[in-house]
Amino acid sequence: MLIGPSIQSCCFEIKDDVLEHFDSNHYNPSSNDKYKVDLQGWAIDQLVCSGLDREKINVINKCTYCLDTLYHSYRRNGTNAGRMYALAGWSN
Repeated sequence: MLIGPSIQSCCFEIKDDVLEHFDSNHYNPSSNDKYKVDLQGWAIDQLVCSGLDREKINVINKCTYCLDTLYHSYRRNGTNAGRMYALAGWSN
């Protein structure tokens, strides 16, 4: 399993109105009633809880928001952002 580049906790902030949707192990208070969220960590925990072996999960820790010359980011560019695709697959 591979988790590709995504917005990282350095740039992914939410307000408390959606905080209940995230496991408290994956967010930290930031400023002005906002929280920084580790989406990749949250996804990894969900995969492990579903039975996937943690050692079989590879992660590319690249921030799509920070690395503006490499990746598209709707959060950074709004409707002017390009699009990225994701695939999910299973192999035995």
